[in-house]
Amino acid sequence: MMSRAMFWMMALLAGLAGQVARGQALIEAVQDEFLEVLRDRPEQMLEQVGEVILGYGRDGRIDAAGIDDMIAVRRAAVRATALRRLGVADLDNDGDVTRREVGIVMPALSASLRARLVMSQRQADADGDGRASAQEMRGWAQAIARAALDARQADGLRRLMLLDQNGDGWVDIHEAAQVIDRYREGS
Repeated sequence: MMSRAMFWMMALLAGLAGQVARGQALIEAVQDEFLEVLRDRPEQMLEQVGEVILGYGRDGRIDAAGIDDMIAVRRAAVRATALRRLGVADLDNDGDVTRREVGIVMPALSASLRARLVMSQRQADADGDGRASAQEMRGWAQAIARAALDARQADGLRRLMLLDQNGDGWVDIHEAAQVIDRYREGS
C-alpha cells in the first residue's frame, strides 16, 4: 500500500511532467507558427525583423530584453494616447475627469472627438460614479495598451529570437536575413 506522502509526491511529479509536456507543446506550436510565417511571407518577416532590430535594438542587433523593452515602449505609447484623450477634459488639473468636465469641453470638439471623449470617460469610470479617477484611467489605458499589443502578438515578437543562429543571445539583421534566405532557398 502506498503512503500518503508517496502518493502526493507521485501526483506532484505527474503534474510537473504534464506542465513540461504542455510547455513543450506550446514551444513546438510557437515554432510551427513562426516557420509558417517564414515560409509564406519571408519578405514580410525580414521587414518586421528589420524594424524591430533597427528601430529598437542597439548596435544593429537585439536581444530578448530589447524585445521586451520594445513591447513596453509600444504599450506605453498607446497608454499615453489614451490618457491624452481624457486629459483634455481634466479642467481643474486634479487628475480625475468627471462627466461635468466632459460636458464643458464638448462644444469645443469635433463630433468624432466628442464621441471618443464621452465613451473614453465612461469606459475609464470603472465604478460608474461619474468620475474617472487617475487610478481608473491608468487601468483603462493599460487595458487598451494590452489589447493593442496583446500577449499573442508580444510572443510573436519574442519569436524573433529563434533567428539567433549562433546562440549568442542576440539577433542582428544580417543573421536574420541569412536564416530567411537559407529557408527560402531550401523550400
